[in-house]
Amino acid sequence: MAFPTPAGDTAKPLVPTSVRSSRQDLPWDKSLGSPDGAAIHLDPNIEGTWVEATFAAEVTLRSVEFPSIQKFNHGWSYEPGVKVKIEAVLASGLNPVADYDMPQSSWTDDQPMTLACKEVAARTYRITIVNKHPMDFPYLRLFSAGRKHNWESEAGWTLRSLDRSPYPLQSKPAWLDQSRLVDLTGKLDAAGILHWKAPAGHWTLLRWGHVNTGAKNGPAPPAGIGWECNKFADLPMCEFWQPRMENFVGSFNFKPIKPCVSAARMYGKRRIGAEAFTSFNLTWAEHPGMLKAIANMHFAEGITHLFLHAYTHYPRSDALPPGTSLGSIGVGTPFDRGQTWWKHMPEFTGYLARCGYLLEHGNPVSDVLWYLGDELDHKPLETAPFPAGYRFDYCNPDALLHRITLSDGRWVTPEGISYRVLWLPDCPRMLPETLEHILALVQQGATLSAPLPNQLSVEVTNTWRNRLAYDSARPEAQRKTWVMSGPSPVPLIPAGLLGPVNLRVGQIVTVP
Repeated sequence: MAFPTPAGDTAKPLVPTSVRSSRQDLPWDKSLGSPDGAAIHLDPNIEGTWVEATFAAEVTLRSVEFPSIQKFNHGWSYEPGVKVKIEAVLASGLNPVADYDMPQSSWTDDQPMTLACKEVAARTYRITIVNKHPMDFPYLRLFSAGRKHNWESEAGWTLRSLDRSPYPLQSKPAWLDQSRLVDLTGKLDAAGILHWKAPAGHWTLLRWGHVNTGAKNGPAPPAGIGWECNKFADLPMCEFWQPRMENFVGSFNFKPIKPCVSAARMYGKRRIGAEAFTSFNLTWAEHPGMLKAIANMHFAEGITHLFLHAYTHYPRSDALPPGTSLGSIGVGTPFDRGQTWWKHMPEFTGYLARCGYLLEHGNPVSDVLWYLGDELDHKPLETAPFPAGYRFDYCNPDALLHRITLSDGRWVTPEGISYRVLWLPDCPRMLPETLEHILALVQQGATLSAPLPNQLSVEVTNTWRNRLAYDSARPEAQRKTWVMSGPSPVPLIPAGLLGPVNLRVGQIVTVP
C-alpha cells in the first residue's frame, strides 16, 4: 500500500537546540536529543517535574513518544499514577496542547506510548510530569508527525486501557488522505520485488504480512509442547501469589482473578484453576495457617481448583533437611517432604479439595453483570469502587448477544447463573445489534443501570440500502425488511449518524 507522506512525517524525532528543567541535574539533553537516550529517574512528585525543549526555529509538535508504561515502574504497570501535560511556550503565555493520565498497562507491555498533541506552532514546548510512584524512562521523543493517541494499544500491539477523550485538533495535511491510497499488491512479482513507478512527491509504502514466529510453549511435557500461538486450554486458569501486597505480584490488579472467573461463568466452565501460592520469598517460614487465609480469599473471588506452586522433586534421603527448593529460579512456596509440617499436608489439601468440590457443585451468587462494552479494552481496575456486600461479574459482547437471556426479570446464563442488573458504567459507543439486544430484554422487564445522562452515540449508516444490507445478514425470522436486490453482500455506504439515543423503555435504573 502506498500513500503521499503526510505533512511533518519525517520518521525522525525533533532535536532541540537547548533544554532546561526544574531538575537540571538530570541528562534531559541526551534523553531528548540523543538516538540512544539517557536514563531519567524521577522520585514521586505530585507537584510535577517540568522540562522545556527549545528549537532553532518554530516547529509544530504533533506527537510525543514515551517508552512502554511498564518500564516506568514494573510493579505499578497496572496503576501507573502518571499524568503528563504538554504546553507550547508562547509570548502570550503557556498554551496547553496535551493533558493525559497514562492508561492502565500490563506487565508484558513492551511498546512505546504515543501522546497526540493539538497543533500549536512554537519554538519551545514544556512537558510536565506528575508521578505518584518512582518513575524511570530512558528517552523522550518529540515528533512533527501526526499519530493517533495510544495507537500502539488500539492496533493490538500491546494491552492498555482506551482513551475516549476528544481527539486534539490537527490540520488535514498531517493525516493520510484515504482518497489517494494506492493498492500495490498486484505489482509484486513472485520474488516479492515491487515494480511501481511512484508519482512525483514524497510517498510512504507499507507492507503487511504474517508468519508463525516459531515460538513454542513451555515448560511442558513432550506431549504438551506445541506452537505458542496454538496454546489453548479447556480449563480456565489464572494465578495468585503470596504474600499479599498493594502492588506487583501480590495484588489483584497485577495478578487479576476477576477476568478469568467471569469468562468461565459466562461460558459454562464450573472448574476455575489457579497456580497457587507462588512467591519470591522462599523463607521456609510459610505454614498452612497463613496459606489457608490466602486460599480462602481466592475461593471467595471464584477460584475452585488450586495447583500448588511448587513441589520440588527430592529423591535423596541423606541430605540435610529441609532439602531442596526452586531456589535457582527464585519462585514458589516450598511444598515438599522436607517441610516440618509435611505430615499435616493431608489435612490442608483435604480442606482445599472440599472447598473446591462444593464451589463446583453450585451456582455463584452475584448481583450485577458488568458489561465491558463493544470496544476491545483493558479490564477495569480491580480496585474499582463497588458497594460493600455486593458482587459482580464481567460480560463481553459475545456472551451478552449469544448466551444471556431473561428469566423472571433477571439476566441469566444457560447454566442458571443470574444477575439482578446489567451495568453499563463506561459504554459511550455501542454497535446497533448490541443496543437492539439490550433494549429487547429491557422491554421484557430486565433492569439496566447506566450513568446519567443515559445516552449512547450509536454510529450507523442510516439509509434504506444499508438497512437491507444489515437485515440480509440476520436470521430470516429476525429480519425487518424482506427485499434485496443487487450484489450480495451489499457494501454499506456513508450516511451520517443516528444518535444520541435515549434509553427510556422498560425498567432502567440510572445512577449518578
